[in-house]
Amino acid sequence: MGTRAAIGLVQANGGWEGTLVGYDGYPESLGARLLELVLDLHGDLSALWNVVSTPPDGWRFAFRQPYESGFWAESIAPRHSPPLIRHDDAIITGRGVDGEIRLDGPEYWYLLDVDRRTLAVYLPPSMLDDSQPDPKLIHLARLDAEGFARFDEPVDAELDWRNRRTSYGRDDSAHAADRILATLRHRMPIEGSHFALFPLKEPSATLTPAGLLYPIQAWASRVGPLPERVEEIAEHDQLVLLRRRFLSDVARCELALDVALTTIERAAGARAASCGDCVALFEQLFPFDLLDLALSRDTLSQAIEERVMAAFSE
Repeated sequence: MGTRAAIGLVQANGGWEGTLVGYDGYPESLGARLLELVLDLHGDLSALWNVVSTPPDGWRFAFRQPYESGFWAESIAPRHSPPLIRHDDAIITGRGVDGEIRLDGPEYWYLLDVDRRTLAVYLPPSMLDDSQPDPKLIHLARLDAEGFARFDEPVDAELDWRNRRTSYGRDDSAHAADRILATLRHRMPIEGSHFALFPLKEPSATLTPAGLLYPIQAWASRVGPLPERVEEIAEHDQLVLLRRRFLSDVARCELALDVALTTIERAAGARAASCGDCVALFEQLFPFDLLDLALSRDTLSQAIEERVMAAFSE
């Protein structure tokens, strides 16, 4: 079972209602994703909640794979309308109708207060000892009008998910996008013994308000070497989104791209097995989420290389 989490919207009566996430609910993953989403939505917390609460049965993986309808039917008392969960549901409190202890609830609560513009992370009572009946606040982020997060507690480690940037540079996004595309066209295709990444024959990139969309094809196999003409049998067309805010700092974006491509090239030549699930291949190999952290250039370079290499360590 994965690390479950609840994401709730604070109500005027002091309670909360919300949804569930089945996997990767720990702060370093889900907390970071929530803060990235706030930035993507330019600080609009109502829009944030619309995204979070869209799947009626919550998320298997936030915010890319929802649960199928009826998944929680045996765990949560059915309702005729949203929300999926409330603060006093048995799966949240850890106590069933007859007082029995339930261990299938979330391990973290993420509570969004739109009026106060805060995101609070709690350990629920079910994760604490019996002497602590109330949830324990472990992180509190204050979200400004643009979506930047500031935490009350000091953050010492550079790679800590709370170590957020507060500026993304002043470069022109269109010019930065052109430079990134030129790099991708020059460095691709990347071909290894069991996988390949390459652009479409006539790549057509689009710079949208959200970021740079780039069509990519990927082919991977664990059972045999690459065919001679891999471009004819590629199974997936994929769109890679380089968030527009990253394109405001082209030097950091190019650094991330260069380290990722160099590492992939080295792995392609040195390893016989392909990496991960082909559908998510390109997203795995370009860890641009690290650009949201306030890292030095050296630390950023090392962190990206380690993240990319981890994708090949199966």
